[in-house]
Amino acid sequence: MEACREIRLRVSPTRVRIADLAILPLQRSYEAILTRPPVAIIEVLSPEDRVSRYQQRLDDYRAMGVASVWVIDPMRRKAFDCSQGGWQPVDKLVIASSAVEVPLDPLWKKLDELYF
Repeated sequence: MEACREIRLRVSPTRVRIADLAILPLQRSYEAILTRPPVAIIEVLSPEDRVSRYQQRLDDYRAMGVASVWVIDPMRRKAFDCSQGGWQPVDKLVIASSAVEVPLDPLWKKLDELYF
C-alpha cells in the first residue's frame, strides 16, 4: 500500500472530493481523479473545521465504498474511526482487511516535539 496526499476522488457522478490522505494498493493504475475507492481515507481537522461540515464528506467516502474512514484531530490529540457512520475514538488506525495497524502515540509525540 502507499499513501497519497490531497488526491481527488469522484465520490458520485456530480461530486469530487479531495482527501487529505488516501491509502491505495500499490498495483493500482494511475487515474487523475480516482473512480475506485481507496483502501482508507484519513482526514485531518484544522482549527476552523466543524464536525457538522465534515459529516457530508465522510458520508460521501462511505457511499463511494471506502471501507476505512478516519478523522484525526491534531489539536486535541484525538483520532476517530468514522467507517460505520459514527465517530468512534481510537488509539490506532487499523485496516481490517490487512495486517496494517498505525499506532497514534508516535504521531502525538512528534507533534509535541514540533510545536511545543
